Amino acid sequence: PAPSPRRDDVLATFENLGPAISAAADETSARRRIGPDLLERFRDAGLFRIGLPAELGGTEVDLPTMLEIYETIARFDGSTGWVAMIGSGTNTLMTALPPETARTVFEDPDIATGGLLAPRGRAVRVDGGYRVTGRWPFGSGSEHCRWLLAGAIVHDEDGPVTNEDGPETRVVVVPQADVTIHDTWHVTGLRGTGSHDYSVDDLFVPDAHTFHLFRDRPAYGFPHRLVPVRGFLHVCLAAAVLGMARGLLDALADHAIGTKLGARRVADAPLTQTTFARSEAAVRGARAYFYDTIDTVWAHALEQRAPSAEDDVGMRLAAGHAVHACSAAADLVYAAGGTAALFEGAPMQRFYRDIKVAQQHGAVAYYTFEGLGRELLEARAAAQRDGDADGVA
Repeated sequence: PAPSPRRDDVLATFENLGPAISAAADETSARRRIGPDLLERFRDAGLFRIGLPAELGGTEVDLPTMLEIYETIARFDGSTGWVAMIGSGTNTLMTALPPETARTVFEDPDIATGGLLAPRGRAVRVDGGYRVTGRWPFGSGSEHCRWLLAGAIVHDEDGPVTNEDGPETRVVVVPQADVTIHDTWHVTGLRGTGSHDYSVDDLFVPDAHTFHLFRDRPAYGFPHRLVPVRGFLHVCLAAAVLGMARGLLDALADHAIGTKLGARRVADAPLTQTTFARSEAAVRGARAYFYDTIDTVWAHALEQRAPSAEDDVGMRLAAGHAVHACSAAADLVYAAGGTAALFEGAPMQRFYRDIKVAQQHGAVAYYTFEGLGRELLEARAAAQRDGDADGVA
């Protein structure tokens, strides 16, 4: 694979954008989308090409550094970090398109893409492709994306098509100009992500502009193609939340050090000190476990190992734990922030709301741990059965 750009240089590029991101945070929230100036800065910094192969003009930034980039941006504003993560991470997913289609989509490798993978739509088979109808929520960044993807259940003249795994699905990739965006994003947190509904009605999509999320693998040699798809989706999200948690802790520290209650600083109060230490430990611990898992998975990809179920569940577990550890820390920080955390313009308030909304995402919501536990226990039981069989042999 092509050598990845130096980690410190890449991260410094986005760290240097921090003051501009912070300065625009209130405007981003009020506008309910990030502004053109920030988008142009991200394009200039090469954000949207970091997870693309060299054949498509990408820089093939290694996975741990990709995630640190999302974390870095989200530390200055949660909404901006979220949109940066979606616009860049979706580009990596779309490398599963046929190469000739990918070359068309990424004729300009500095574009953002987005969309919802869940099969909320209907794709009726026709000659050369599909007639697609549907409406999808949570189209983060849809107003500035060049292309949008959308999950759909395949239909033929007899109805839904099924296989041994259930309904047959495709991810369709359509120009943003061909979709209708509905102004639905009126929410408490992540307000600046512009995560509106979007829809199409009987739109023809060529077969070459579709792919199967799990069966179709990128045709390129870059190691990213060997990272489990589900795990990749989950860890991208969690990296942004880790950044928001760091931003929240920074905001509490700035408030505590710079604010006096009577004769002493807020930072001198035992409650503030205890809360800050507990929150730091929770976030740092979750982050260490998270990146330890990512480093292992990336090492496997560099060794050209095929994606494994073990890596997939490990990534999803680390991502879910990171998000919920950050959410628990946010509760502590919010309480310690007192009345200073109540106002919309306060960074503590904004980061708190952003973390709580991100926690509701279906990839990391509380109910996902049931499935993760089931997979872990089934793997343990299978290992024990294999061990018993080996012993008998």
